Amino acid sequence: MKNNPTSTIDLNLHQLSCTISPNPCREHLMIQLTQQSGLINVSILNIFGQVIYQGEIENDELEIDTRSLPSGLLLVNLTSENQVLSTKIIKE
Repeated sequence: MKNNPTSTIDLNLHQLSCTISPNPCREHLMIQLTQQSGLINVSILNIFGQVIYQGEIENDELEIDTRSLPSGLLLVNLTSENQVLSTKIIKE
């Protein structure tokens, strides 16, 4: 088995700040808020713009089981009351 390095994505926009890891992911993806932001909606889209996952961060972190998600490039959107953060991840 090949050992591939993974990275962490740090996102910041005014009051919404979080860490997403690992990237690339295989079996799970962890999203952790780095400051209190209230309820955050999470959606993951495939390269065609189709929503393939929806969830909410209620207690400052969310672990997503990514085993059923398709491999390849995915877009993660985090939405609060008045902000949207987007980043790309790779699902292996």
